[in-house]
Amino acid sequence: MANAPGTPYEALAGIPNAFQPLTDVVTGGQPTEAQLEAFRAAGGAAVLDIRSPDEPRALNERAVTQRLGLSYQVIPVAAGTVGDQTMNRILEAVRQARGRPLLFHCASGNRVGAALIPYF
Repeated sequence: MANAPGTPYEALAGIPNAFQPLTDVVTGGQPTEAQLEAFRAAGGAAVLDIRSPDEPRALNERAVTQRLGLSYQVIPVAAGTVGDQTMNRILEAVRQARGRPLLFHCASGNRVGAALIPYF
């Protein structure tokens, strides 16, 4: 990519509610294929998706991340599914990515913010 952004956050600044709460973590809503490509070009390494399986998806994110060589993990968060076990799985995934740029997203970025509260 000729004009790749300098940082993973810059690559993803256009996703809904983009934020960088930790050095190697960018949070927000659904990225596009082009944004995932830019994220990878800027050094991105992993994607954590917390959308539930029944939510509409604009692209096959698993296929795109696989093509790009990005790690991809889904931990579904939907009404009635949030408990200690789910939150612990999310926090463990964020911790395991430490030192590797991670995109942590849902559809809009709202659930992601709530899921990170116990991290701090």
